[in-house]
Amino acid sequence: MRTSRRLLLPAATGAALSIESAVEARDRGISAISLERLPCFGLCPEDLLVIRADGSAGYEGRRAVPLLGSYVGRLEPRDFRRIARLVQEIHFFRLKDRYDAPVSDLPSRVTRVVGGGTRKSVENYGDYGPAALWILETALLGGAFTISWEPEA
Repeated sequence: MRTSRRLLLPAATGAALSIESAVEARDRGISAISLERLPCFGLCPEDLLVIRADGSAGYEGRRAVPLLGSYVGRLEPRDFRRIARLVQEIHFFRLKDRYDAPVSDLPSRVTRVVGGGTRKSVENYGDYGPAALWILETALLGGAFTISWEPEA
């Protein structure tokens, strides 16, 4: 028997994002967006969230998160479109590849976007990246909060 579970993560920011059509998101070429939280020496959350333009989503909880293991789910199309638009609005593809805090043993987050024949990864070590990157990370975590996760078969 499969039970549906929701991932309890902080809600997305209240930033106003306009809704666009699926065609516009597809024209932008963004097909997948992911956020990976990497381990530290303490109890930092470690997981991977992937959302796709077709509405499919995947989650892998690794350590210090409410859901451990692999899960699949569906994202509302408007939520993917909003996040894809946010990627464009913050000029994600122009961000530096890595932002480093000048201290050790802080958590890292890696945001990846695939689209238009391009792949871009941005690592945010110690939350040292620009505020726009933090907003995107928070929106991704908020999007995960809305998904009903099913254990992966």
